[in-house]
Amino acid sequence: MRERFVIWLRAEGKYWLVLGACMTAYLVLMTRAQFNKYDSYGMGFDLGVYEQVIWNTAHGRWFATSNFKYTNSHLGADVILMEAWIALPYALAPSTYTLLFLQTLAVALGAIPLYLLARRHLGPLAALGIAFAYLVYVPLHYLNLYEFQPRAFALGLVFLLFYFLDTRNLRGFVLTALALLTTRTDLALSLAMIGVFAWLHHKPRAFTFSALGLGIGWFALAAFVIVPHFNSSGKLQYLEWYSWLGNSPGAMLTTLVTRPLYIIQNVITLPKLNFLFQIFGEVAFLPLLRPDILFVGLPTFALSLLSLQRIQWDIHYQYGSFLYALSFVGTVYAIALLAQWKWLTARISSQSIIGSLVGLVVVCSLSAQLWIGSPVWSWLKRNVPESAQAANALINQVPSDAPLAASNLIGPHVSRREGLYFFPPRNEFYTDQALNRAQYVLVDTGTDRGDPTFAQLKKSTNWQLIAQQDRFMLYRRVP
Repeated sequence: MRERFVIWLRAEGKYWLVLGACMTAYLVLMTRAQFNKYDSYGMGFDLGVYEQVIWNTAHGRWFATSNFKYTNSHLGADVILMEAWIALPYALAPSTYTLLFLQTLAVALGAIPLYLLARRHLGPLAALGIAFAYLVYVPLHYLNLYEFQPRAFALGLVFLLFYFLDTRNLRGFVLTALALLTTRTDLALSLAMIGVFAWLHHKPRAFTFSALGLGIGWFALAAFVIVPHFNSSGKLQYLEWYSWLGNSPGAMLTTLVTRPLYIIQNVITLPKLNFLFQIFGEVAFLPLLRPDILFVGLPTFALSLLSLQRIQWDIHYQYGSFLYALSFVGTVYAIALLAQWKWLTARISSQSIIGSLVGLVVVCSLSAQLWIGSPVWSWLKRNVPESAQAANALINQVPSDAPLAASNLIGPHVSRREGLYFFPPRNEFYTDQALNRAQYVLVDTGTDRGDPTFAQLKKSTNWQLIAQQDRFMLYRRVP
Protein backbone atom coordinates (compact mmCIF):
# COMPACT_ATOMS: atom_id res chain seq x y z
CA MET A 1 0.00 0.00 0.00
CA ARG A 2 2.78 2.41 0.93
CA GLU A 3 4.68 1.62 -2.28
CA ARG A 4 1.55 2.28 -4.36
CA PHE A 5 1.06 5.62 -2.62
CA VAL A 6 4.69 6.60 -3.30
CA ILE A 7 4.32 5.61 -6.98
CA TRP A 8 1.08 7.61 -7.25
CA LEU A 9 2.67 10.56 -5.49
CA ARG A 10 5.68 10.59 -7.81
CA ALA A 11 3.51 10.19 -10.91
CA GLU A 12 0.51 12.47 -10.60
CA GLY A 13 -0.34 12.56 -6.93
CA LYS A 14 1.83 15.58 -6.28
CA TYR A 15 -0.21 17.63 -8.72
CA TRP A 16 -3.45 16.62 -7.04
CA LEU A 17 -2.02 17.51 -3.62
CA VAL A 18 -0.99 20.97 -4.84
CA LEU A 19 -4.39 21.43 -6.48
CA GLY A 20 -6.08 20.43 -3.24
CA ALA A 21 -3.93 22.92 -1.31
CA CYS A 22 -4.84 25.72 -3.75
CA MET A 23 -8.54 24.89 -3.50
CA THR A 24 -8.36 24.77 0.30
CA ALA A 25 -6.62 28.14 0.41
CA TYR A 26 -9.29 29.59 -1.87
CA LEU A 27 -12.06 28.10 0.26
CA VAL A 28 -10.62 29.44 3.52
CA LEU A 29 -9.80 32.94 2.27
CA MET A 30 -12.98 33.44 0.27
CA THR A 31 -15.23 32.10 3.03
CA ARG A 32 -13.60 34.44 5.52
CA ALA A 33 -14.00 37.39 3.14
CA GLN A 34 -17.64 36.44 2.47
CA PHE A 35 -18.53 36.13 6.14
CA ASN A 36 -16.79 39.42 6.91
CA LYS A 37 -18.70 41.20 4.15
CA TYR A 38 -21.98 39.74 5.36
CA ASP A 39 -21.29 40.61 9.01
CA SER A 40 -20.40 44.15 7.94
CA TYR A 41 -23.76 44.61 6.19
CA GLY A 42 -22.05 44.76 2.83
CA MET A 43 -24.38 42.37 0.98
CA GLY A 44 -27.64 43.37 -0.66
CA PHE A 45 -31.19 42.16 -1.07
CA ASP A 46 -30.49 39.41 -3.63
CA LEU A 47 -29.13 37.27 -0.81
CA GLY A 48 -32.28 37.89 1.22
CA VAL A 49 -34.51 36.99 -1.73
CA TYR A 50 -32.75 33.67 -2.34
CA GLU A 51 -32.56 32.74 1.31
CA GLN A 52 -36.25 33.42 1.89
CA VAL A 53 -37.14 31.11 -1.02
CA ILE A 54 -34.76 28.39 0.17
CA TRP A 55 -35.94 28.78 3.79
CA ASN A 56 -39.59 28.53 2.67
CA THR A 57 -38.80 25.48 0.53
CA ALA A 58 -37.02 23.80 3.45
CA HIS A 59 -40.26 24.32 5.46
CA GLY A 60 -42.51 22.84 2.78
CA ARG A 61 -43.57 26.12 1.14
CA TRP A 62 -41.96 25.36 -2.20
CA PHE A 63 -40.39 28.39 -3.91
CA ALA A 64 -42.60 30.80 -1.93
CA THR A 65 -41.57 34.46 -1.86
CA SER A 66 -43.16 37.70 -0.72
CA ASN A 67 -40.85 40.11 -2.51
CA PHE A 68 -42.08 40.29 -6.07
CA LYS A 69 -44.75 42.50 -7.62
CA TYR A 70 -46.40 39.94 -9.92
CA THR A 71 -45.90 36.61 -8.18
CA ASN A 72 -45.83 34.84 -4.82
CA SER A 73 -43.60 32.09 -6.20
CA HIS A 74 -40.02 32.47 -7.34
CA LEU A 75 -41.03 30.30 -10.29
CA GLY A 76 -42.88 33.38 -11.54
CA ALA A 77 -39.58 35.27 -11.83
CA ASP A 78 -37.18 32.54 -12.97
CA VAL A 79 -37.16 28.76 -12.78
CA ILE A 80 -34.25 27.99 -10.46
CA LEU A 81 -34.84 24.41 -9.34
CA MET A 82 -31.43 24.47 -7.64
CA GLU A 83 -33.16 26.20 -4.73
CA ALA A 84 -34.89 22.89 -3.97
CA TRP A 85 -31.72 20.79 -3.69
CA ILE A 86 -29.86 23.56 -1.85
CA ALA A 87 -32.72 23.46 0.66
CA LEU A 88 -31.61 19.96 1.74
CA PRO A 89 -28.25 20.90 3.34
CA TYR A 90 -29.75 24.25 4.35
CA ALA A 91 -32.45 22.45 6.37
CA LEU A 92 -29.69 20.77 8.40
CA ALA A 93 -27.95 24.09 9.07
CA PRO A 94 -30.46 26.91 8.41
CA SER A 95 -28.07 29.85 8.29
CA THR A 96 -27.00 32.46 5.77
CA TYR A 97 -23.44 31.25 6.37
CA THR A 98 -24.48 27.84 5.02
CA LEU A 99 -25.51 29.35 1.68
CA LEU A 100 -22.35 31.44 1.41
CA PHE A 101 -20.12 28.48 2.23
CA LEU A 102 -21.88 26.18 -0.25
CA GLN A 103 -21.42 28.75 -3.00
CA THR A 104 -17.71 29.10 -2.27
CA LEU A 105 -17.32 25.33 -2.10
CA ALA A 106 -18.98 24.95 -5.51
CA VAL A 107 -16.69 27.56 -7.06
CA ALA A 108 -13.58 25.97 -5.55
CA LEU A 109 -14.60 22.48 -6.71
CA GLY A 110 -14.87 23.86 -10.24
CA ALA A 111 -11.06 23.72 -10.36
CA ILE A 112 -11.23 19.90 -10.49
CA PRO A 113 -13.06 19.43 -13.83
CA LEU A 114 -11.03 22.34 -15.27
CA TYR A 115 -7.85 20.53 -14.21
CA LEU A 116 -9.10 17.29 -15.78
CA LEU A 117 -9.92 19.06 -19.05
CA ALA A 118 -6.59 20.87 -19.17
CA ARG A 119 -4.61 17.76 -18.20
CA ARG A 120 -6.15 15.91 -21.11
CA HIS A 121 -4.90 18.55 -23.58
CA LEU A 122 -1.84 20.07 -21.93
CA GLY A 123 -0.47 17.67 -19.32
CA PRO A 124 -0.70 17.73 -15.49
CA LEU A 125 1.76 20.54 -14.71
CA ALA A 126 0.18 22.91 -17.23
CA ALA A 127 -3.28 21.89 -16.02
CA LEU A 128 -2.24 22.83 -12.49
CA GLY A 129 -1.23 26.28 -13.74
CA ILE A 130 -4.59 26.75 -15.48
CA ALA A 131 -6.50 25.68 -12.36
CA PHE A 132 -4.43 28.09 -10.26
CA ALA A 133 -5.18 30.93 -12.70
CA TYR A 134 -8.88 30.11 -12.36
CA LEU A 135 -8.77 30.35 -8.57
CA VAL A 136 -7.07 33.76 -8.67
CA TYR A 137 -9.29 35.05 -11.50
CA VAL A 138 -10.58 38.47 -10.36
CA PRO A 139 -14.04 38.38 -12.04
CA LEU A 140 -14.60 35.06 -10.23
CA HIS A 141 -13.85 36.76 -6.91
CA TYR A 142 -16.43 39.46 -7.58
CA LEU A 143 -18.98 36.81 -8.50
CA ASN A 144 -18.29 34.79 -5.37
CA LEU A 145 -18.51 37.85 -3.12
CA TYR A 146 -21.65 39.26 -4.73
CA GLU A 147 -24.12 37.86 -2.24
CA PHE A 148 -25.57 34.44 -3.28
CA GLN A 149 -25.86 33.66 -6.98
CA PRO A 150 -26.98 30.38 -8.65
CA ARG A 151 -24.74 31.22 -11.62
CA ALA A 152 -21.71 30.59 -9.42
CA PHE A 153 -22.76 26.93 -9.18
CA ALA A 154 -22.77 26.65 -12.99
CA LEU A 155 -19.04 27.24 -13.62
CA GLY A 156 -17.78 23.82 -12.59
CA LEU A 157 -20.67 22.21 -14.47
CA VAL A 158 -19.59 23.95 -17.68
CA PHE A 159 -16.05 22.59 -17.29
CA LEU A 160 -17.52 19.16 -16.64
CA LEU A 161 -19.70 19.33 -19.76
CA PHE A 162 -16.69 20.00 -21.98
CA TYR A 163 -14.69 17.25 -20.23
CA PHE A 164 -17.45 14.68 -20.76
CA LEU A 165 -17.83 15.86 -24.35
CA ASP A 166 -14.10 15.37 -24.84
CA THR A 167 -14.11 11.91 -23.31
CA ARG A 168 -17.43 10.97 -24.99
CA ASN A 169 -19.08 10.12 -21.69
CA LEU A 170 -22.74 10.55 -22.64
CA ARG A 171 -24.22 9.60 -19.27
CA GLY A 172 -22.00 12.06 -17.42
CA PHE A 173 -22.75 14.72 -20.05
CA VAL A 174 -26.53 14.35 -19.74
CA LEU A 175 -26.50 14.30 -15.92
CA THR A 176 -24.31 17.40 -15.86
CA ALA A 177 -26.58 19.11 -18.39
CA LEU A 178 -29.60 18.40 -16.18
CA ALA A 179 -27.76 19.89 -13.19
CA LEU A 180 -26.87 22.99 -15.22
CA LEU A 181 -30.52 23.53 -16.13
CA THR A 182 -31.41 23.89 -12.44
CA THR A 183 -29.28 27.03 -12.05
CA ARG A 184 -30.79 29.68 -14.34
CA THR A 185 -33.23 29.61 -17.26
CA ASP A 186 -30.96 31.49 -19.67
CA LEU A 187 -28.23 28.87 -19.26
CA ALA A 188 -30.51 26.48 -21.14
CA LEU A 189 -29.68 28.51 -24.26
CA SER A 190 -25.98 28.12 -23.44
CA LEU A 191 -26.46 24.36 -23.18
CA ALA A 192 -28.09 24.38 -26.63
CA MET A 193 -25.03 26.22 -27.98
CA ILE A 194 -22.80 23.48 -26.55
CA GLY A 195 -24.90 21.11 -28.66
CA VAL A 196 -24.10 23.24 -31.72
CA PHE A 197 -20.42 23.11 -30.74
CA ALA A 198 -20.64 19.30 -30.53
CA TRP A 199 -22.17 19.20 -34.01
CA LEU A 200 -19.50 21.49 -35.48
CA HIS A 201 -16.78 19.20 -34.11
CA HIS A 202 -18.46 16.01 -35.34
CA LYS A 203 -19.07 14.56 -31.89
CA PRO A 204 -21.48 11.63 -31.63
CA ARG A 205 -24.99 12.73 -32.50
CA ALA A 206 -26.30 11.80 -29.07
CA PHE A 207 -24.34 14.69 -27.53
CA THR A 208 -25.68 17.18 -30.08
CA PHE A 209 -29.29 16.05 -29.81
CA SER A 210 -29.30 15.78 -26.02
CA ALA A 211 -27.80 19.27 -25.54
CA LEU A 212 -30.05 20.88 -28.15
CA GLY A 213 -33.16 19.04 -27.00
CA LEU A 214 -32.66 19.65 -23.29
CA GLY A 215 -31.54 23.25 -23.77
CA ILE A 216 -34.21 24.45 -26.18
CA GLY A 217 -36.93 22.32 -24.60
CA TRP A 218 -36.24 23.51 -21.07
CA PHE A 219 -35.94 27.17 -22.08
CA ALA A 220 -39.26 27.04 -23.92
CA LEU A 221 -40.97 25.27 -21.01
CA ALA A 222 -39.53 27.57 -18.34
CA ALA A 223 -39.81 30.91 -20.15
CA PHE A 224 -43.11 30.45 -21.96
CA VAL A 225 -45.06 28.06 -19.73
CA ILE A 226 -43.86 27.93 -16.11
CA VAL A 227 -42.97 31.60 -15.55
CA PRO A 228 -46.17 32.98 -17.17
CA HIS A 229 -48.24 30.46 -15.17
CA PHE A 230 -46.92 31.78 -11.86
CA ASN A 231 -46.62 35.42 -12.94
CA SER A 232 -49.78 37.54 -13.10
CA SER A 233 -48.21 39.81 -15.73
CA GLY A 234 -47.94 36.76 -17.98
CA LYS A 235 -44.41 37.47 -19.21
CA LEU A 236 -40.73 37.28 -18.38
CA GLN A 237 -40.11 40.40 -16.32
CA TYR A 238 -36.45 40.57 -17.34
CA LEU A 239 -37.54 41.46 -20.89
CA GLU A 240 -38.09 44.98 -19.55
CA TRP A 241 -34.33 45.46 -19.57
CA TYR A 242 -34.40 45.22 -23.37
CA SER A 243 -37.44 47.43 -23.98
CA TRP A 244 -35.28 49.81 -26.04
CA LEU A 245 -35.38 47.12 -28.73
CA GLY A 246 -39.17 46.77 -28.72
CA ASN A 247 -42.20 45.93 -26.60
CA SER A 248 -42.28 42.22 -27.47
CA PRO A 249 -39.82 39.46 -28.44
CA GLY A 250 -40.96 39.80 -32.07
CA ALA A 251 -40.41 43.56 -32.09
CA MET A 252 -36.99 43.09 -30.49
CA LEU A 253 -35.99 40.60 -33.17
CA THR A 254 -37.20 42.97 -35.89
CA THR A 255 -35.05 45.77 -34.47
CA LEU A 256 -32.00 43.49 -34.34
CA VAL A 257 -32.42 42.56 -38.00
CA THR A 258 -33.46 45.89 -39.49
CA ARG A 259 -31.45 48.46 -37.49
CA PRO A 260 -27.87 47.17 -37.25
CA LEU A 261 -26.24 50.61 -36.86
CA TYR A 262 -28.60 51.45 -34.01
CA ILE A 263 -27.65 48.17 -32.32
CA ILE A 264 -23.92 48.72 -32.83
CA GLN A 265 -24.16 52.20 -31.29
CA ASN A 266 -25.54 50.73 -28.07
CA VAL A 267 -23.38 47.59 -27.98
CA ILE A 268 -19.92 48.88 -28.83
CA THR A 269 -19.34 51.31 -25.98
CA LEU A 270 -16.24 51.86 -23.87
CA PRO A 271 -17.73 50.42 -20.65
CA LYS A 272 -18.85 47.27 -22.48
CA LEU A 273 -15.49 46.88 -24.20
CA ASN A 274 -13.80 47.28 -20.82
CA PHE A 275 -16.06 44.52 -19.49
CA LEU A 276 -14.80 42.16 -22.22
CA PHE A 277 -11.21 43.34 -21.72
CA GLN A 278 -11.36 42.40 -18.04
CA ILE A 279 -12.81 38.96 -18.77
CA PHE A 280 -10.41 37.94 -21.53
CA GLY A 281 -7.38 40.08 -20.74
CA GLU A 282 -6.71 38.11 -17.58
CA VAL A 283 -6.16 34.99 -19.72
CA ALA A 284 -3.98 36.87 -22.23
CA PHE A 285 -6.83 37.02 -24.80
CA LEU A 286 -6.03 33.43 -25.81
CA PRO A 287 -9.75 32.47 -26.12
CA LEU A 288 -9.95 34.80 -29.14
CA LEU A 289 -8.03 32.11 -31.03
CA ARG A 290 -10.98 29.77 -30.50
CA PRO A 291 -14.05 31.61 -31.85
CA ASP A 292 -15.91 28.31 -31.83
CA ILE A 293 -15.72 28.34 -28.02
CA LEU A 294 -16.77 31.99 -27.84
CA PHE A 295 -19.69 31.15 -30.14
CA VAL A 296 -21.07 28.98 -27.31
CA GLY A 297 -21.35 32.16 -25.25
CA LEU A 298 -23.52 33.93 -27.83
CA PRO A 299 -26.64 34.00 -25.59
CA THR A 300 -24.65 35.50 -22.70
CA PHE A 301 -22.94 38.01 -24.99
CA ALA A 302 -26.37 39.03 -26.26
CA LEU A 303 -28.02 39.22 -22.83
CA SER A 304 -25.13 41.28 -21.46
CA LEU A 305 -24.20 43.58 -24.32
CA LEU A 306 -27.74 44.27 -25.58
CA SER A 307 -28.83 45.47 -22.16
CA LEU A 308 -28.68 49.12 -21.15
CA GLN A 309 -28.51 48.05 -17.49
CA ARG A 310 -24.93 48.48 -16.25
CA ILE A 311 -25.18 45.48 -13.97
CA GLN A 312 -25.46 43.24 -17.07
CA TRP A 313 -21.97 44.18 -18.31
CA ASP A 314 -19.99 44.74 -15.15
CA ILE A 315 -17.76 42.12 -13.48
CA HIS A 316 -18.94 43.40 -10.10
CA TYR A 317 -22.19 41.55 -10.80
CA GLN A 318 -23.07 38.01 -11.87
CA TYR A 319 -24.73 38.23 -15.26
CA GLY A 320 -21.70 37.61 -17.49
CA SER A 321 -20.26 34.79 -15.41
CA PHE A 322 -20.89 32.06 -18.02
CA LEU A 323 -18.20 33.83 -20.07
CA TYR A 324 -15.72 33.26 -17.22
CA ALA A 325 -16.01 29.51 -17.69
CA LEU A 326 -15.75 29.83 -21.47
CA SER A 327 -12.65 32.00 -21.13
CA PHE A 328 -10.81 29.13 -19.41
CA VAL A 329 -12.17 26.44 -21.72
CA GLY A 330 -11.12 28.61 -24.66
CA THR A 331 -7.69 29.16 -23.10
CA VAL A 332 -7.09 25.42 -22.75
CA TYR A 333 -8.16 24.72 -26.32
CA ALA A 334 -6.21 27.69 -27.70
CA ILE A 335 -2.96 26.59 -26.03
CA ALA A 336 -3.49 23.05 -27.33
CA LEU A 337 -4.05 24.48 -30.81
CA LEU A 338 -0.88 26.60 -30.72
CA ALA A 339 1.12 23.63 -29.47
CA GLN A 340 0.17 21.79 -32.67
CA TRP A 341 0.92 24.54 -35.19
CA LYS A 342 3.69 23.25 -37.43
CA TRP A 343 5.36 26.60 -38.03
CA LEU A 344 5.68 27.01 -34.24
CA THR A 345 6.70 23.47 -33.39
CA ALA A 346 9.36 23.58 -36.09
CA ARG A 347 11.17 26.16 -33.96
CA ILE A 348 10.00 25.42 -30.40
CA SER A 349 8.96 22.18 -28.76
CA SER A 350 5.30 21.69 -27.95
CA GLN A 351 6.05 21.46 -24.24
CA SER A 352 7.90 24.78 -24.34
CA ILE A 353 4.96 26.41 -26.11
CA ILE A 354 2.53 25.04 -23.54
CA GLY A 355 4.73 26.01 -20.60
CA SER A 356 5.30 29.55 -21.91
CA LEU A 357 1.62 30.19 -22.61
CA VAL A 358 0.43 28.77 -19.30
CA GLY A 359 3.06 30.88 -17.57
CA LEU A 360 1.73 33.93 -19.43
CA VAL A 361 -1.82 33.17 -18.25
CA VAL A 362 -0.65 32.80 -14.65
CA VAL A 363 1.27 36.09 -14.84
CA CYS A 364 -1.75 37.89 -16.33
CA SER A 365 -4.03 36.47 -13.62
CA LEU A 366 -1.67 37.51 -10.83
CA SER A 367 -1.10 40.97 -12.30
CA ALA A 368 -4.89 41.43 -12.56
CA GLN A 369 -4.90 41.55 -8.77
CA LEU A 370 -3.40 45.01 -9.32
CA TRP A 371 -4.77 46.31 -12.64
CA ILE A 372 -8.33 45.18 -11.89
CA GLY A 373 -8.07 44.71 -8.15
CA SER A 374 -9.49 41.73 -6.29
CA PRO A 375 -12.11 42.53 -3.62
CA VAL A 376 -11.01 39.61 -1.46
CA TRP A 377 -8.08 41.31 0.23
CA SER A 378 -10.02 44.42 1.27
CA TRP A 379 -12.77 42.34 2.86
CA LEU A 380 -10.26 40.09 4.61
CA LYS A 381 -8.62 42.97 6.47
CA ARG A 382 -11.72 45.12 7.02
CA ASN A 383 -13.10 45.24 10.57
CA VAL A 384 -16.81 44.80 11.20
CA PRO A 385 -18.13 48.33 11.92
CA GLU A 386 -19.95 49.28 15.11
CA SER A 387 -23.01 50.13 13.04
CA ALA A 388 -23.46 46.39 12.39
CA GLN A 389 -23.99 45.82 16.11
CA ALA A 390 -26.59 48.59 16.13
CA ALA A 391 -28.46 46.93 13.26
CA ASN A 392 -28.33 43.55 15.01
CA ALA A 393 -29.78 45.10 18.17
CA LEU A 394 -32.76 46.50 16.28
CA ILE A 395 -33.32 43.25 14.39
CA ASN A 396 -33.56 41.44 17.72
CA GLN A 397 -36.53 43.66 18.62
CA VAL A 398 -38.56 42.40 15.66
CA PRO A 399 -40.55 39.17 16.26
CA SER A 400 -39.24 36.40 14.03
CA ASP A 401 -42.69 35.77 12.52
CA ALA A 402 -43.60 39.43 11.94
CA PRO A 403 -43.84 40.75 8.36
CA LEU A 404 -40.92 43.14 7.92
CA ALA A 405 -39.91 45.70 5.31
CA ALA A 406 -36.18 46.35 5.28
CA SER A 407 -33.59 48.40 3.45
CA ASN A 408 -31.33 46.76 0.88
CA LEU A 409 -28.33 45.96 3.11
CA ILE A 410 -30.53 44.77 5.98
CA GLY A 411 -32.51 42.29 3.87
CA PRO A 412 -30.00 39.41 4.02
CA HIS A 413 -30.10 39.51 7.85
CA VAL A 414 -33.88 39.20 8.24
CA SER A 415 -34.88 36.85 5.42
CA ARG A 416 -35.96 33.80 7.44
CA ARG A 417 -39.62 34.87 7.63
CA GLU A 418 -42.69 34.51 5.43
CA GLY A 419 -43.27 38.24 5.08
CA LEU A 420 -40.17 40.09 3.83
CA TYR A 421 -40.36 43.23 1.67
CA PHE A 422 -37.81 45.44 -0.02
CA PHE A 423 -37.94 49.02 1.32
CA PRO A 424 -38.03 51.47 -0.36
CA PRO A 425 -39.42 49.58 -3.43
CA ARG A 426 -37.05 51.11 -6.00
CA ASN A 427 -36.60 47.98 -8.12
CA GLU A 428 -39.29 47.54 -10.79
CA PHE A 429 -39.54 43.81 -10.00
CA TYR A 430 -40.22 44.08 -6.26
CA THR A 431 -43.62 44.72 -4.73
CA ASP A 432 -44.63 48.31 -3.99
CA GLN A 433 -46.95 47.17 -1.19
CA ALA A 434 -44.32 47.01 1.56
CA LEU A 435 -45.96 49.65 3.77
CA ASN A 436 -49.37 47.99 3.40
CA ARG A 437 -48.22 44.46 4.27
CA ALA A 438 -45.45 44.90 6.84
CA GLN A 439 -45.87 45.27 10.60
CA TYR A 440 -42.34 46.60 11.06
CA VAL A 441 -40.04 48.70 8.89
CA LEU A 442 -36.29 48.76 9.48
CA VAL A 443 -34.64 51.60 7.59
CA ASP A 444 -30.99 52.21 6.83
CA THR A 445 -30.80 56.00 6.60
CA GLY A 446 -27.29 55.69 5.21
CA THR A 447 -28.80 54.46 1.94
CA ASP A 448 -32.43 55.63 2.08
CA ARG A 449 -32.50 58.96 3.92
CA GLY A 450 -33.49 60.95 0.81
CA ASP A 451 -36.03 58.50 -0.56
CA PRO A 452 -39.61 59.88 -0.92
CA THR A 453 -41.10 56.64 0.45
CA PHE A 454 -39.07 57.09 3.62
CA ALA A 455 -40.33 60.66 3.89
CA GLN A 456 -43.88 59.30 3.54
CA LEU A 457 -43.17 56.77 6.31
CA LYS A 458 -41.93 59.44 8.72
CA LYS A 459 -45.01 61.62 8.18
CA SER A 460 -47.54 58.79 8.39
CA THR A 461 -49.66 58.50 11.55
CA ASN A 462 -49.92 54.75 10.90
CA TRP A 463 -46.30 54.20 11.87
CA GLN A 464 -44.42 54.83 15.10
CA LEU A 465 -40.66 55.11 15.53
CA ILE A 466 -39.88 52.71 18.38
CA ALA A 467 -36.07 52.51 18.28
CA GLN A 468 -33.09 54.16 16.66
CA GLN A 469 -29.41 53.26 16.80
CA ASP A 470 -26.57 54.61 14.71
CA ARG A 471 -27.97 55.06 11.18
CA PHE A 472 -30.83 52.56 11.60
CA MET A 473 -34.45 53.35 12.49
CA LEU A 474 -37.12 50.81 13.48
CA TYR A 475 -40.80 51.61 12.90
CA ARG A 476 -43.85 49.62 14.03
CA ARG A 477 -47.35 49.85 12.64
CA VAL A 478 -49.69 51.59 15.06
CA PRO A 479 -52.27 49.02 16.30
